[in-house]
Amino acid sequence: MENTLKNLRQLIRLYRLKKGYSQEVMGELLGISQSAYANIENGKNKITVDKLLEIMRLLDKISFWV
Repeated sequence: MENTLKNLRQLIRLYRLKKGYSQEVMGELLGISQSAYANIENGKNKITVDKLLEIMRLLDKISFWV
C-alpha cells in the first residue's frame, strides 16, 4: 500500500510540473498553504479522496467531478 501511495505522490508531482505549476500555485488553487501542499506531495500529510480528486481535476487528469 505504501508503494502505491508513493507512486501516486510521484505522479501528482510529475503532472504538476508538466502543467508548469509551482507548489505555491497549487496551494493557492486548493486554498491551502504551499507548505501544506508540499506535505501532501512528500507524504507528510495524508490526502483525502476529495482532495485527490480536486488535485487531479486541477491538473486536467479527470474530466468529471465525482
